[in-house]
Amino acid sequence: LSHMGNSAWINQGLNLTEEKEWTEWHGSDGQVAGYFETYQTGGNTPFTLLTVKGAGHMVPKDRPEHALNMLDQFLKGGQEHDKVERANVEPLCPF
Repeated sequence: LSHMGNSAWINQGLNLTEEKEWTEWHGSDGQVAGYFETYQTGGNTPFTLLTVKGAGHMVPKDRPEHALNMLDQFLKGGQEHDKVERANVEPLCPF
């Protein structure tokens, strides 16, 4: 999906006010996993548009680890995309 088109629809179509500009979020591997921006809504819960860097419309296929990070954050309440916990991963080929 075109995030530019979605952003325009949110700003102009839904007429929501941007609360937080594009901010990078990092996956559990420490890499920049994508970007997100947050909009004010009429209620207590903001609306967040999040992208996953390097992924098409099949995010779990294209970027499985970052898709899992995104889903994990959503299930935890979804407001701390820039605070994904770094995984403690063992190297595949220890020296």
